[in-house]
Amino acid sequence: MKPKRTKYIAGIILGSLLMLISPVAALMLSSSGMQRASNTLGSAGIADPNRLAGDIHGVLYASAGGVLGFVAGAIILVVSIVLFVRADRRDSAADVTSDAKSGA
Repeated sequence: MKPKRTKYIAGIILGSLLMLISPVAALMLSSSGMQRASNTLGSAGIADPNRLAGDIHGVLYASAGGVLGFVAGAIILVVSIVLFVRADRRDSAADVTSDAKSGA
């Protein structure tokens, strides 16, 4: 396998992992943040909205991070697949050309 193809395959793997792991991590962080927010609401001193806002703030950051990670993974995945296919076609065309020259 050629070195450039290895880079493209690594990009495909990285993009796939980002698309898989980012939403899962965001879901876990969001659920734990919402649990903290629920505990804040259930506590005796809910007159402090800053504490509740801090918990919700963390949930929003976790959700945004999951979306951004997914989008970045999708971009890396698509670009790596396109470059991999182009390199494969270019190598196939070069093989056909060299076979035609050697056979003539």
